Formats: sequence, C-alpha cells, structure tokens
Amino acid sequence: MKISISKDVEKEINKYLLTKEDNMSAVELINILLSEENNNLDQQDLLRNGNNYFKALIEKTDVDINDEYFKSMDEKYHFSDIKQLNENDYTENEYFVNIKPKFAKNKNRYLCYLTYNSFQAFTYDEINIDNKYFKETVPVGYFKEKFTYPAIIDQDKIWMSIIPHEINTMKKPIKNAFGKVLVIGLGLGYFTYMISLKDEVDEIVVIEKDKKIIELFNEEILPRFVNKNKIKIINKDAFEYLEEKHDFDYVFMDIWHNVGDGIYLYLATKYYENYYTNTHFDYWIEESLIAMLRRMILTVFEEQYYSHFTSKDYLKAKNKNDKVINKIYFYTENYCINNIDDFRNMLSNDFLKEMAKKLYL
Repeated sequence: MKISISKDVEKEINKYLLTKEDNMSAVELINILLSEENNNLDQQDLLRNGNNYFKALIEKTDVDINDEYFKSMDEKYHFSDIKQLNENDYTENEYFVNIKPKFAKNKNRYLCYLTYNSFQAFTYDEINIDNKYFKETVPVGYFKEKFTYPAIIDQDKIWMSIIPHEINTMKKPIKNAFGKVLVIGLGLGYFTYMISLKDEVDEIVVIEKDKKIIELFNEEILPRFVNKNKIKIINKDAFEYLEEKHDFDYVFMDIWHNVGDGIYLYLATKYYENYYTNTHFDYWIEESLIAMLRRMILTVFEEQYYSHFTSKDYLKAKNKNDKVINKIYFYTENYCINNIDDFRNMLSNDFLKEMAKKLYL
C-alpha cells in the first residue's frame, strides 16, 4: 500500500482498527457464553434471575457482569440481546415437514438426530455488519423447549446438521438460485431440496467427493424428494469439476464448516468466477468470510503503516492464514490511501470480493 495520510485521517482510521480488535474480543466473549460447560440453563436458573435470560447465562460463567470492560463491550455488541426463537419457524420448514430420514450408518458416518436443550444458547444466523466502522455482531438465540434436528456424525464429530443457523444462512442463496444449478457440497441435501421445489430451477448437479455421504443420502434422503428427477449427484472433487468448465446459470458453494476452514476454500473457488463469467456464484456464510478478509487487510495496513513491514516480510508463511495475508499484501502493494474514502473503499464488500477473485492460492 502507498499510504500518505494526515493526522486527522490517521485518528479516524484508528477507530476502524480498534473495532477490528473489539470484534475479535466480542467473539471470544460469545464463545465463553456458548461453551458447553456454561450453556446448560434450566427453569430454576431463570427464576433465580428474575426470568432474565442473559443474567442467568452470565451467572454460569466467570464473567463479571459489573466489570467496566464487559459493560462497555455489552453496550457496543449487545450480548444481552439474546432472542427466544419460535420452534415453529423451523419445524414447519418444508425440509423438516417432508424429509424425515431414519437413523442409518455407513462405515464411520451415521445419520442421526441431535438436540438443542431447553434454554441452550446458539448462533442462529449470519453475522451483522455495521457499515460505520464494520462492527460485527452475532445473532444468538435459544428455544424454550428442546429442539431436535437431523445430523451426520463422522468419527464422533458433527459433520453436518440442519439447524436454525443453516436454515437462516441459506435463505438468500435459495432465493437466488435459478436455471441450471451447480451445488458444491451435498450435506444432508437441505439446499438441494429447497431449490428443487422452485419452478425457476430446471436442473441441479451436486458435486460431492465423499462417496459414503452420497450413499447415505441416496438410501435415506433422496427417495423422499418430490422433484428428485431434477437432481444428478456426481462423486468428484469440486475443483477438478470446476476445471472442466461446465455451463451453469448459478453455483452455490458449501464445503466448509466455519470461517476458519472456509476462508482458504472460499478464495480457491472465487478464482473460478474469472472463467464462469456468465454464472452467478453464491457462497455459504459469505458475509462472515468477507469479514475475515476485512480483518486481514486491516492487519496488512497496520503492519505497513505502524510496523513498517516491507515486501520481504511477506515472502514466507507459517500457515494458510499467513499465506492469504501475503497474497493480500502483493495485491494491494500499489493501492493508494490518501484519505478516508480510499481507506473505506479498501474495506468495502465490492473491493474485497473483487480481490478474492485474484488471490489464487
């Protein structure tokens, strides 16, 4: 980056950098609240705290609700705004009503049902981004009664599940899907099923590299699909398939569990948008993935402006995140920041999405 800014601009930029640090601290606090050892409320806990859900949840942790730092963070991030969710909003979903797979097992993977306990808090939707300084807030909710959902377990770890977060974060891509659709990542077939119900969707090709997942799906789930004739499942690596340059109107990518393992795969896929120029691409939890890129580009700015890093500091990588940061440095090497508008443009979704298409890893 070629940075030439006034002290007033530097002062304003520091607010963005502070927000980045606060965003990371907020996630740490939320993880404490949602940790298994703390997240086990019952009716007595609520009664003891005057039916104040947040106070009852905090009581289970070592967090001091009167601590000045915590109070300031709560004022910014509204940790206490935990929403009681309506179970019917999810159990009346078409997939829950019509697709009720039975328990099944294939090698180390098995299809089963798991449960959110009564009053168990969890994230239920994509993060929200405040446009002023790009503050990130996480929607957290709970059910008053137990909520049961289908899942696939792989070697005692949850590999995929149909939970409120999955349902809510796929609403927009489901709405966007049209024509001939490529779905990368089969899972329990939630996205595939929902778009198969749309008149605007003519054909669906699903790419899944795990043969055992395909077998479970074909045996226990696909027979329950009303429009199964629209669907073709191919056992293949996603990137090998994309290299073949097929024709699709719409592509949906969902082969990661979270932002941590998703950012690298996201960038690897964005590269193909350069070749599928007439195809619309959507990505699961893309807002969160872009937020991670925003944090990374802010880190590159800090390293250059305050620590005076040069190109030689971006030649080696200890891990995949370092590799991404190195790529960001060289992509933005000649980007000029002379005022706050230049800085904000670099943090915009449009800039970050365009950059993501160029960071082939």
